[in-house]
Amino acid sequence: MPLRIAAKMHNGEEHEYFRTVITPFLDPDVEFLGELNTGDKYALLGGAVALLNPIQWPEPFGMVMIEALAAGTPVIATPRGSAPEIIDDGATGFLRAGIRELAGSLKEAGTLARRRCRHAAETRFSTEKMVFKHLQLYEEALAGGPVAAPPTAPLDTKDSPI
Repeated sequence: MPLRIAAKMHNGEEHEYFRTVITPFLDPDVEFLGELNTGDKYALLGGAVALLNPIQWPEPFGMVMIEALAAGTPVIATPRGSAPEIIDDGATGFLRAGIRELAGSLKEAGTLARRRCRHAAETRFSTEKMVFKHLQLYEEALAGGPVAAPPTAPLDTKDSPI
């Protein structure tokens, strides 16, 4: 399966890492695209079988994973940082720890419903939901108690149209 890598590199350490660690693996099936503009990024995500995001650090918020889900693209990632909060393993992507497990999940990604991925992004990460969650946090901090969240349908219900 061809691999297309889009990434930005700004500092010397990033360029050095790319040159010494990544470049030796580039071949006709692995293409480095560099940093993409918004339109090209969404076209790449929307046309991909999956987003492979093998994060190795405790990333606090995975915007690229949410962008992929919004494009209807499943996400395959390591279970680090925010990934377990964003990906519903087996429904909107796969959480796998090892290289072989990540690669093996690419074969399964085509079995996942792209509409379910889009639905997850719309219901969990919409502007309205994110604003509500921020306001809820502020209200809780001020009042010292939890604020009820608006109801949302879970992804695994039998009544779901997806």
